[in-house]
Amino acid sequence: MRVYLAVPLISVACGSSSAPKSARSGDSALPTAGSADSGVPESEPVEVFRFGIIADPHVTGAGDHLDRLNAAVTHLNAAHTDAPLAFVAVLGDIAWGGGWDVSRDALSALTMPWVPIQGDNPIQVGEEIGFSTTFGPQLDALATQLDGWQRGSIPTPDPVYGEVWLTNLAFEVQGVTVVGLDLNSREVGTILGETPDLFDIPGGTLPFFESVLDGLEPDGLDARVLMLTHMPMLYGLGFFDLDEVAVLEERLSGRADLLGINHAGHLHAHAEGDWPELGFDVTVTDATWDDDNSVRLVTVSATDRRFIWTSEPQVVHTR
Repeated sequence: MRVYLAVPLISVACGSSSAPKSARSGDSALPTAGSADSGVPESEPVEVFRFGIIADPHVTGAGDHLDRLNAAVTHLNAAHTDAPLAFVAVLGDIAWGGGWDVSRDALSALTMPWVPIQGDNPIQVGEEIGFSTTFGPQLDALATQLDGWQRGSIPTPDPVYGEVWLTNLAFEVQGVTVVGLDLNSREVGTILGETPDLFDIPGGTLPFFESVLDGLEPDGLDARVLMLTHMPMLYGLGFFDLDEVAVLEERLSGRADLLGINHAGHLHAHAEGDWPELGFDVTVTDATWDDDNSVRLVTVSATDRRFIWTSEPQVVHTR
């Protein structure tokens, strides 16, 4: 069953395959605006690399959620043996309470680099700093494992919250720029805690994102920026509000050709959508702890003009 939510359209497909619009049937053969201007046909896409996604493990201690995370790790290690994965992204709400150390130990069994992203739940229970304490050494280690590694400084002074521990990062894989953005609101105890925040402050998330985009070479392929977040980059009820939409579209519209796809979690379902005005797709991966235990495998291909993103959720069998 598919459920259709507010603009921009996001299709939620529980337990079914989901792919971004750039991967839909026949789309890979469509010319870009640049190729239409030149009259030269776009080349056929060629696979460049693959990566994996784990979303929302929700580990609070030993038990079923940890068992599911362990099974997801085993599944991705097997996939890596079959065909290498450049990295695995863990898209937030990894742990809190008694789950920090055991979740870190479970993820440390991955046989490829793994990139942890902050989620909203640790913030809501007052454990924002627990993420940096637990996963800081892993983030430090990634500087020697991934090309072009960048991290935003922490903590960051904030006029509303005093200071925030924003986990913003970036790295390069085969011509793709991967940006991990901390969009989790620091509002605690209200519904606003379930919505994203741009943190458009010195040292904040939006300035970090802009600095990464500003540093890109002008002669790369289109759609070469992968945005990893916990909260999906969408607008409407429960997502970015009208003021935030206006800011993003004003600040990013001149670089929209760089933006490829946003992979996110948070919704506890497999879903897809897009941000038409900025030209990027949004794909959401279901939580490992909820419904069928599942992960996602993403294939990154390229033509002579752009990157193409295709993905497939995979059910993990917990033994």
